[in-house]
Amino acid sequence: MKRSVLIVDDDPDIRFNLEFALSTEGYQTILADNGETALAKLAELGAEQLPTHIILDIMMPVMDGNTFLKQLKQKHPDWLAKISVIVATAMAAQLPKETLALSSGLLKKPFDVDHLFDLLCKDKPG
Repeated sequence: MKRSVLIVDDDPDIRFNLEFALSTEGYQTILADNGETALAKLAELGAEQLPTHIILDIMMPVMDGNTFLKQLKQKHPDWLAKISVIVATAMAAQLPKETLALSSGLLKKPFDVDHLFDLLCKDKPG
């Protein structure tokens, strides 16, 4: 299966840098600037073409990362079970327990690319 990553971050520089780093390692990337856009992109892809991973910023306008995870869990729990969600934030100590429970990894901003690839290499069980 081709490894693909949905990058959800409102900062265009972060999206660009993540897209560049991931594409150089052979990952396909999909970009979204907030949780609402990310949900729409997942719906467009459908269950057969879901990304293998999501890198999710928490603090974003329109729909933040916490709300995105709650909506995804409510609307598509089967999708959430298939996708590894890596939460990216500078405010790790303030993350709700539910967000941590729904994620498969934590990427503290500013992030280390090597740590990112370590998290991506972990396969989500199930």
